[in-house]
Amino acid sequence: MLRATASLLCAVQASGLVLSPARGARGVDGSLCRASAAHMAAPVDDEGNSVMEAVSGGPTLQDLYDQVGQEASQLSAEKQAMCVLKKPEWNVNKMALSATDEDFVLQTSSMGDATCEIVIDPPFNTYEDYVVGFTAESSDKISIVREESSDIEGRTERRGGEPLVYKIKYEPQGQEGLVVAHLCCIYPEEKMYSKFYEIKGVTDGAAADLDATRDSSPDA
Repeated sequence: MLRATASLLCAVQASGLVLSPARGARGVDGSLCRASAAHMAAPVDDEGNSVMEAVSGGPTLQDLYDQVGQEASQLSAEKQAMCVLKKPEWNVNKMALSATDEDFVLQTSSMGDATCEIVIDPPFNTYEDYVVGFTAESSDKISIVREESSDIEGRTERRGGEPLVYKIKYEPQGQEGLVVAHLCCIYPEEKMYSKFYEIKGVTDGAAADLDATRDSSPDA
């Protein structure tokens, strides 16, 4: 939140927007600053939408907030490049060589959707940086429900603390068949502890015999 606020303030300064001081605030020379209601009120159109951008020739404050929100919702190119599957290794739970730690199957109708939750417990005795994202070849029919999930980057809690939780949704959008996505949780300073998950999305009847290490069910 602090980073987003700092980015917003920098963007405001770069755009040349001037935020009017509140009534009763004092300027740098100690004089009392007063702004008229006409000066402080942003112009609006007939539907009540701000038209400050059209008047000033620059972005509105809301535009800058939206921009910061969009930047916070996706990884930088450098961090996205970290999201690559590990080489297959022995997985005790699967009793087989595998590049993933757990596998999920989401099944629904071609016009429906299905969800599951991936829970990642903090494995360290210290706070560690993490990055979560899909591999480049993952299907765009499978996504993280951002408003119901942990942040995609930040710092973990210590062992025993709150886990990272990601709600994953599969939406075929009319497409029949099978799609695959791989979600990675990368610890840049402790890569050997990184976690990898396979999510298969399948429409009803397309491949009912797929194996999963966790159960999931379509939304009602």
